[in-house]
Amino acid sequence: MVSNQDGNIDLTQFNIDDQMYVPMVIKTKTTGFRRAFAQIEQMRMDAEFARRFAGEEFQRAVAAGNPVAPIVPAPPPQPTTSRATRRLSTPAECTICQEVPVDPRGCRECLNIIGCKECCLNWAKQSAQPSCPLCRYKWNRSKPGLLMVQTIQCRLRARNMQRALPPQ
Repeated sequence: MVSNQDGNIDLTQFNIDDQMYVPMVIKTKTTGFRRAFAQIEQMRMDAEFARRFAGEEFQRAVAAGNPVAPIVPAPPPQPTTSRATRRLSTPAECTICQEVPVDPRGCRECLNIIGCKECCLNWAKQSAQPSCPLCRYKWNRSKPGLLMVQTIQCRLRARNMQRALPPQ
């Protein structure tokens, strides 16, 4: 993997855990791609370290007269959240472009912050049936159900105050 003169990243062909990754160019003008590149680079370095460490362990076992290194079973799989769920739980990212939202907007129905105003408008224009990408509430294509963040915060405060009042 090499950064070229344009500031883009060229990924050369490499293996991670016996899976082949093919060459491609990634535009690095956004922080999302920089973060993805850092994660890929970390995976590559981790895989290389694991290969080297496994080789050294095997050499030590052979030198000690034990030609077969002990097999350690893999730990049981841990429950993980999906990438989409992690994205939704990070309010500092647009759920559409995964960047810091520019002029953020949210859904009128679910009151969740969706992301950039432009991303939300493009989402509504390009969708066959425009809806909130989070709750799927149906939107009008010409005027999607978007609210500014301040309006959403006011509505959430009002909702919370109403819930805090004792029933009459």
